[in-house]
Amino acid sequence: MPISIHPVTAFRMQTPYVAAALITIMVVAGFVSGHGLKRLLLFIIGVGIGLALYHAAFGFTAAYRQAIRDKDLTGVAAQFVMLILAMLLFAPVLAEGEALGQRVGGAVAPVGLSMAFGAFIFGLGMQLAGGCGSGTLYTAGGGNVRMVLVLLFFCLGGFWGSLDLGAWQSLPGIGSVSLGERFGWPQAITLQIAVIACVYWAMRRLGGRVHRPLGWHGEFTWDRLLRGPWPMLQSAGSLALFNWLTLLIAGHPWSITWAFALWTAKAAMAFGWDPHTSHLELKFNS
Repeated sequence: MPISIHPVTAFRMQTPYVAAALITIMVVAGFVSGHGLKRLLLFIIGVGIGLALYHAAFGFTAAYRQAIRDKDLTGVAAQFVMLILAMLLFAPVLAEGEALGQRVGGAVAPVGLSMAFGAFIFGLGMQLAGGCGSGTLYTAGGGNVRMVLVLLFFCLGGFWGSLDLGAWQSLPGIGSVSLGERFGWPQAITLQIAVIACVYWAMRRLGGRVHRPLGWHGEFTWDRLLRGPWPMLQSAGSLALFNWLTLLIAGHPWSITWAFALWTAKAAMAFGWDPHTSHLELKFNS
């Protein structure tokens, strides 16, 4: 028989953790503010992204696992909404090429064997771990010890791969492809939305259904907005908005796994590792 916990009791149980989190955020924000307003704004955006991911348990690889295993398209549908919103927000900025007095650009990377091999290893590892890059972060932040271990090896693996970055990039490929630059942004956005719609239609035809409410189910309360859970659509919209703000402030979109290699490289430097004696090409001042 399930055990029921009164909401007031649950709130009192969570209060010490919430207070510790708020104190930590304020301390880190104070430290980051010493490195300029830009860093502080990006840190605040990062906190918002973490809340959006955690409160809705918004995952990426897990959504496709649920779609294949359980025919549950809830997570996939939310991802598609997020992608479409992000594309509509990004396109005008990327077409302009600058924002807030600085140049901006998309995360355009070469397409080739290295990407295919990396995608396979990434997918295999994340299915075994039960989460993607963002899922690993917010789950580890929620106190899951197993995901803390996954995060550790995620960082080590990313750093190891970056040491041989030149060799990976030398493998055959077709180079970087930007549909917006090749066909124009209106045509590229139309094509991408059409592809997403076709993929979703095909998944529906194969028996997939949205099993859980995407929007607010029940009465909206400020308490629920603060402590969660959030509906998937709110999280999707928030992630698209925060990603757009990251583009405006940082000049590039939100990225996750790149930071893992960077963290490990900086830790290695603290223990005496010299990046100038390796093939690693990281911008440590970024």
